[in-house]
Amino acid sequence: MSQPSKEDIEVSLHAVREEGDYWQRVSDSLAPIAPFVTTTQDLNAVQMGIFAPAHSAYHEACVVVGRVAQTGIDETKRVADMLATIAKTYEHEEEVDVGASESTQQQL
Repeated sequence: MSQPSKEDIEVSLHAVREEGDYWQRVSDSLAPIAPFVTTTQDLNAVQMGIFAPAHSAYHEACVVVGRVAQTGIDETKRVADMLATIAKTYEHEEEVDVGASESTQQQL
């Protein structure tokens, strides 16, 4: 197997960064959901008026939706961060490897 060219590596790192940016945008778009749902659950049974019998189900639904939204936010952010770290680490390792290769060539 041949070693990838610098252009192949740059294209691959660009793709990893684009994918990381996509996941960050997904996380950002989910961010308003959890606070919105958790603040709407502040309605108590009296405030709900004729819907008071449904208050318990309403409250539980808000809690579940808020929890799921927060999990989505956290996990998509984690994916974005992981992809950014992979790209950064790979780029750093590539710089170290190129530096080591150049040093070896100079010694020869």
